[in-house]
Amino acid sequence: MAKIKIFSLIIILFSLQCTVDLRQIPAPSTIITTLKTKSDLPFILGKFEIMSADRGLYQDAWRIALKKNLQSNRIFSNILSDNDKPPVGDYYLLDVELRPYFEDHYNWWVTWPVIYPFTILWPFQYRFGKYEVELKYKLYKKDNLIKENSIKKEKTTNVLLYGFFKTREFERMIEEINLEMLESCTESINSAL
Repeated sequence: MAKIKIFSLIIILFSLQCTVDLRQIPAPSTIITTLKTKSDLPFILGKFEIMSADRGLYQDAWRIALKKNLQSNRIFSNILSDNDKPPVGDYYLLDVELRPYFEDHYNWWVTWPVIYPFTILWPFQYRFGKYEVELKYKLYKKDNLIKENSIKKEKTTNVLLYGFFKTREFERMIEEINLEMLESCTESINSAL
């Protein structure tokens, strides 16, 4: 009977573990529309693929974040979606593929007392997290490929106290890396024009 209680307690403990939310997309920048942009040609944000099982939840938010980043850095002012009417004459087209990946694990030599005998009360729950994101893009001018690039960013962090429940450190790290990746992408596109 005692083994069943302990096993039930372990199952409950692991079901209470908080997972890290990968949908930490940088907030859109403030757009400055009165200043001159680098290119006056229309810009179409074409194919935007996120290689993740839950991409439907945040694909539109990523698209908006990239669009606002390009506008706030004054590269393009007229950014269209691939669903809009195609412009007449020259235009730029950007196809993007994004691959986020998060991996975490625990140091069980430090963390084991949280399971038994100090269930949930043991403060030392040492958790490691590694996040990497890769963005591949192709920039076209009408039908001609101008630039193809791959940008990869990664970072690790760890939490010593209450790692089962404190996910904010990991989510902050993910948001910072995503912002760095968007800035790198914008700089790379800017250098291609």
